[in-house]
Amino acid sequence: DFVLKNYGVSQDKIAITPNGVELDCSNVLTRDELIHRFELDSNRHIFFSAGRLEHQKGFDLALDAFAKLHDSKFSWLIAGCGSQHAALSSKIKSLGLADKVKLIGYIPNVCNLIGAADCFLLPSRFEGSSQALLEALYLGVPAIASAVDGNNAIIAADMSERSQLFDPCEPNGLSTCLLNVLNMPLNELGRQRLPENSILTLDQMADAWEAIIV
Repeated sequence: DFVLKNYGVSQDKIAITPNGVELDCSNVLTRDELIHRFELDSNRHIFFSAGRLEHQKGFDLALDAFAKLHDSKFSWLIAGCGSQHAALSSKIKSLGLADKVKLIGYIPNVCNLIGAADCFLLPSRFEGSSQALLEALYLGVPAIASAVDGNNAIIAADMSERSQLFDPCEPNGLSTCLLNVLNMPLNELGRQRLPENSILTLDQMADAWEAIIV
């Protein structure tokens, strides 16, 4: 829809190929290892996000949503770097979330940390096909994502129905989704990976591209 509206490309010239995922899960941290590495409280729900610290990613929106939850017990790790680091850091402090939210910088092979979280959070204002979201679902981590662009199709592939979409234009939408997770006992947040046929491997993605180009 974005290409049709903004670039005037005809429908018959557009082909959509989802990103592929192929992970070595042998190095994924356990929840206890993630807690130890970042000195977290084991009794808190652990949310994880990965992405550039830019306006597009909507981390400021999520901070506002978390701030509405008052005494809720959670930890939120945000992996990434970008021009909004200082602004986000200041906002975290001003909202009184410094003991709950950590900006942990760029992390190579971040999927090894995503797989240890209780919930993956992607509050983007707009998004293509998020590799981090695909990896989270591939690893069986339930997700909360904004109902924009590529996120809708990715969440639709999560047959466990534990993942949630929210309208970024609805003030309380994200807060409601966060509460749904926080109200769930930690021992019920198990892992359930996507069915193998619901997501492309890297080879399948390459084959799809070749079929378009050749």
